[in-house]
Amino acid sequence: MKYEVVEQIFNKYSTLRKFEYLELDVHFCILDKSEQVQRFASQPQAVMLGKDIRIGFPEFIGKEDILQSIIQGQQEIFELIAVKRTFEHQPDIYINIYIIREPREKSSDGKLMILIEDVTEKIKIKQDLLKINNAANLLSMTLVAYKNYMDTVISSMADALLVTTNTGKIKKVNLAAQKLFDFSEEELINQPMSLIFDDNFLLLRIINHYSKINRDLQHFEVVCRKKTREKVLVAFSCAVMQKKNEVLEDIIYIGRDITSRQRREQRNNAQYAITRILSESQSIKQAMPEILQAICQSLDWDVGELWTTSEYISTNVSEESENAVLRCVEIWTSRVVSVREFKAITWQTTYLPSVGLPGQIWARRSPLWIKNILDYGDLQRSPTAVAAGLRSAFGFPILDDNKILGVMTFF
Repeated sequence: MKYEVVEQIFNKYSTLRKFEYLELDVHFCILDKSEQVQRFASQPQAVMLGKDIRIGFPEFIGKEDILQSIIQGQQEIFELIAVKRTFEHQPDIYINIYIIREPREKSSDGKLMILIEDVTEKIKIKQDLLKINNAANLLSMTLVAYKNYMDTVISSMADALLVTTNTGKIKKVNLAAQKLFDFSEEELINQPMSLIFDDNFLLLRIINHYSKINRDLQHFEVVCRKKTREKVLVAFSCAVMQKKNEVLEDIIYIGRDITSRQRREQRNNAQYAITRILSESQSIKQAMPEILQAICQSLDWDVGELWTTSEYISTNVSEESENAVLRCVEIWTSRVVSVREFKAITWQTTYLPSVGLPGQIWARRSPLWIKNILDYGDLQRSPTAVAAGLRSAFGFPILDDNKILGVMTFF
């Protein structure tokens, strides 16, 4: 028998290894043994010279044909790996059993060499690694399930959610945010929050607020712009995510569109203001400038106008309203726009029914909304209105039963 098989066993691992051994004859009886080999047997007292190996090591029962084939040189080696030994008053152990033919070449009669290695520590390490691996897999699955759950929650939120870096760059948005601002996810990711926020100093206010009192900023209102540049009022709450080293990492914004609520409040404020003005004024001429101002300031218009067919608004309007000539008799303008040229042209402009915004409202006797003045064919005033920064317009008739008294327009 060559020594390659023995070297194969001893060199199986790179670490230093210790073996106990048994030498068997052709009848599987013990001819020789190492000093400590019995501690690996299921019945240690049966591991004695002349005793059948199968008494102390029942793993050999049923393996007789394999043992004979090794004795006869038909098979070089047989291994029993990670055999478990359970004892009543001591910890379990694991052993590897290697069965080879006696390697001495001059041996005339076949003999078996049983090498036994204690692999308890290796098995425990493998078991611990397997437990760690299983725990890691379970944790990974839990995290994936939790992420999917949170993604579902975020996607189904009615409120807009945006996550930004501490420099204001957008990292994540949900579907509600995309719908609110009319941007796709691809158009928002990696863009600055200034793309949708009119308040360029909002990020600094949030960080300063958090730094001073170590609390998130709750319930603040911000004017935002959609992709179409339409303004919307959004009520936000935000949370600052902080690392262990106290460095601000991400800022989470949760916002709700309150534009409709704001407009209802603005309409109510305008109604209350107009009612108060009318009750306190002695004439409509005295009240009208304040009414235009109240409507513009309550509903965020920059310019308010009153158009009539007479010197001022009156119930004595000609029945031939189809031939009326409309003139502007009152204008109110906000200080935030420069409309000097637009006002000068307006004072000089007249409209027939169905001509221009005032004329169309007069003829239709119903409100009219113009989203984009550029698309409106009023050659008399549209160019100067656009030059003044005015973009949209709205107007409505002033009616007394079925009689039209005048037209109010706003830009």
